[in-house]
Amino acid sequence: MLYALDPKLNKLVVASKGLKCICPTCKEMVIPKCGIYVSYHFAHKNNNSLCNDKYHDKKSEWHYD
Repeated sequence: MLYALDPKLNKLVVASKGLKCICPTCKEMVIPKCGIYVSYHFAHKNNNSLCNDKYHDKKSEWHYD
């Protein structure tokens, strides 16, 4: 997801290293993914999350291949 809720500011923010944010939909913890080879984004800390967040960007077949 490109945006997450910063509980301290109570607003949506873009991913940046060191942020501690929550998913605006399910309120679970998300972690920023800020690497050299990936675009900055957030991912649910719990990989088993069933959240269907409205901020989720759709992946194409290219991503899955």
